Amino acid sequence: YPVGEINDHYARAAIAQLTESMEELDRDLAELNEGSQNAAIDREALDARTEELQSALRAARALADSLRERVTQEKLRYADLEHGAETLRRDKARWAEEKENLLNAVARIEEAASQSRAVAEDALRQQAELASAAEEQARAVRDAENETVRLEQERGEKLERSRALVRESEELHARHTQDGDQLHRTELLSARAESEQTALTDHMWNTYQATLAMAEEYRLPAGEFFLTSGERDANALRREIRELGPINPNAVEEYDQTRTRFDDLTRQKEDMTKAEADLRGLIHRLLGQMEKQFVAEFDKLNQSFQGTFVRLFGGGMAELKLTDPSDPLSCGIEVVAQPPGKKLQLLSLLSGGERALTAIAILFAMLKVKPTPFCILDEIEAALDEANIGYFADYLAEFAHTTQFVVVTHRKGTMERCDALYGVAMEEKGVSSMVSVNLENYN
Repeated sequence: YPVGEINDHYARAAIAQLTESMEELDRDLAELNEGSQNAAIDREALDARTEELQSALRAARALADSLRERVTQEKLRYADLEHGAETLRRDKARWAEEKENLLNAVARIEEAASQSRAVAEDALRQQAELASAAEEQARAVRDAENETVRLEQERGEKLERSRALVRESEELHARHTQDGDQLHRTELLSARAESEQTALTDHMWNTYQATLAMAEEYRLPAGEFFLTSGERDANALRREIRELGPINPNAVEEYDQTRTRFDDLTRQKEDMTKAEADLRGLIHRLLGQMEKQFVAEFDKLNQSFQGTFVRLFGGGMAELKLTDPSDPLSCGIEVVAQPPGKKLQLLSLLSGGERALTAIAILFAMLKVKPTPFCILDEIEAALDEANIGYFADYLAEFAHTTQFVVVTHRKGTMERCDALYGVAMEEKGVSSMVSVNLENYN
């Protein structure tokens, strides 16, 4: 049984016993009075008995008063104990509710962590693919650079050979010029010799009636120079030289090497082009997914911001807009707000307090879309007036059920709605001390 109920039981029993004793004393007095009327009793004895009974009655009444006072004290103690029990029951209910909220928050956090791990694993896998592709591309670039160095070396060697051939060609040209001069002189001599031969032939015919064929028998012995045959041989050799043109004895081998190198570079270019196309496709897909996720989260934030703005301002309307909806990842974001009693305008045209309260509305909207178990606010309401401080503090108290806030502030309205206050006091000059106040039982 509760302590208060036991004390009350004994008090009632004591009062009942005293009442019964008083009734017995009253009966005794009544009997004595009746006996005094019907019989002759010693008056002095009767007075003594009466005085004794009255003393006992006064003692019984004093005891009754003492017991009543004790009962009253026990009732007060019982009331205090009952009040403490009620306080404990309320604390137990509140702790049970907080425990349930914490369990729900833990479940949400675990779900968010699972989703984050999945996204992180996907991002790591894509990063590994990109790193592998980048490494292959870097390897191909290094091979191409090495091949370029080798080709530059071959080009230098071929350029040196070409210079040697140019020098040789210049020497041959000089020799050809000399031979041409010599040929010209020879042609002049040949023309003169032909003229002389014609003259001689005419002279032979006119003089000797003999032709050149007849003179063949008079040909000089072999090994001696004949001008006509020499000219024919020279002309034939010149024609063959002109028809041959410049000669490169290594042209076939150089063509095979160049063709093989060209095929290798072509294959490498195709591989690099395909890798570039794959990377661009992957980047395009990632940008598409990022854009889709951003637009969805932005719509959620916009809807949450509209409700939060109305809640904090007590009316009006607000909206978040993309400056270029066709390019959401690169464009800017405009905040359009209409406080109660004002026209719709951009955030930059509002007053300082209205801008601060709008920014607070965006902050709470973010916390609604992506809740966090812990948040620190550093004098974000410093620019607000007293009325808006009340809206802000009430809304902050609602969020305290799911998010634990640490607020750095000097505003009275905010501190009145806190569960606990922590500050620094300087009771003595130069000596600071921490001061804390728990307001949970007073709010």
